Amino acid sequence: DGAITIDKASGSVLLASGLTTDVSRTFTLTRGTFDTGNFAFSSLGAFTQTSGTFTSGSSSLNIDGTFTLSGGTFNANTGTTTIGGAWTHTAGGAGTSGSGGAFVHNNGTITFDSGSGKSIDAPGEIFYKLTVGMTSNQILTITTGQTIVVENLLTLADGLVNTGTIDAKGDVTMTANFDAASTATLHFTGTTVTQTFTLTGVEASWDGAITIDKASGSVLLAS
Repeated sequence: DGAITIDKASGSVLLASGLTTDVSRTFTLTRGTFDTGNFAFSSLGAFTQTSGTFTSGSSSLNIDGTFTLSGGTFNANTGTTTIGGAWTHTAGGAGTSGSGGAFVHNNGTITFDSGSGKSIDAPGEIFYKLTVGMTSNQILTITTGQTIVVENLLTLADGLVNTGTIDAKGDVTMTANFDAASTATLHFTGTTVTQTFTLTGVEASWDGAITIDKASGSVLLAS
């Protein structure tokens, strides 16, 4: 039930079984490599990485507390990484292992699930697939003036997204449980021939600006 800190001048820590940290304890990576191998990893408390390398394969990855990346490289899994709190990576998409840390999406999905206090402070952060899946009227706040990028599918399943901009380069799907009155800007810029925008049953659920800025191709309404 205690805090876990990885601080190895060289070498790695490899999980040989699943690991769940206590909600009141922190997981901190300051040096070395932490590799989840083929096992599930769940950090119920705060997750902080200031250097080193975090590697996750295809097994379950859950960070239920805050996620803070300020150095090193965080390799998300190839499946779904679930985030239960605030996401902070001030270097954002411009980050490298030596400058504010690097987030590597590995073509996986980042899902913000139920809980309060959801936010993204990560200018230019590049996600592959992003799902907003909180519960009714819970808000995911993107820092004002910042833009996050979603290279593939953006799913707006439940909750709201306020302030900031989402640069959507793939399809966007809004489901029936998504709440009305989101104020973030939705910006379509993908280079694919057609980006599909699906809003079946929730046509009035986005109050923010919508901009189309495609060098070629189109945005197709599917509802």
